[in-house]
Amino acid sequence: MLLFLFLVACEKDETFCWNCRKDVYAPGGYYSVVVQVCGMSESEIKQFEKDNSVLQGVTTIEMTCWKKGEPAPTD
Repeated sequence: MLLFLFLVACEKDETFCWNCRKDVYAPGGYYSVVVQVCGMSESEIKQFEKDNSVLQGVTTIEMTCWKKGEPAPTD
């Protein structure tokens, strides 16, 4: 029983590869780029999205990630 509890306590979140689209809206125009990020759990990728989505003056940067192999989310 003690071994089972030890194994459960040491269990780590499952990690995946993610496609992340960075959309930049600026006065000079719009651009978008998709990058692949691997080795992150779902909670880590949500924090990554939050950390990389900002509003700076009149420029908006939105980061949207989805699991590799799944369709991209639509707005």
